[in-house]
Amino acid sequence: MEKFVIALNLVIDYIDSSDKVSEKDLADYLQSTGFEDNEIRQVLAVLDMNSFAPFAGYRYFSRKERNIFTDESMNYLQKLHITGVMDMVSLETVIESLLDTDNYRIGVEQVKNHVLFCLMEKKSLFAESAGDYEEYDH
Repeated sequence: MEKFVIALNLVIDYIDSSDKVSEKDLADYLQSTGFEDNEIRQVLAVLDMNSFAPFAGYRYFSRKERNIFTDESMNYLQKLHITGVMDMVSLETVIESLLDTDNYRIGVEQVKNHVLFCLMEKKSLFAESAGDYEEYDH
């Protein structure tokens, strides 16, 4: 689980620092940093990247949200959705959890932390559902 969290952190930072992000870019980046194929597949499985999915559009922020989120954090949230790293439901979950905090302004680093927790939760849900089917293999 530790390597998974490290890989997710690297992906989250990579998305922030790169203009164009694809599944192949992420896989190449993780491989160049020393992760093995099975570890890379685990990380990519949690992300919602699907090159065949139609573009779902942009997320518009309310006036209240624009007053709380910095421009950089809103751009980062848009980037997560546009690149397909997060679907709209996951994105809304992150935004709602950030709005529940008592921060005056929400920056990119806070968004990254919440994205990490959201993706880790998603990974644990995948693991739970996979465990349910293992009992039927016998």
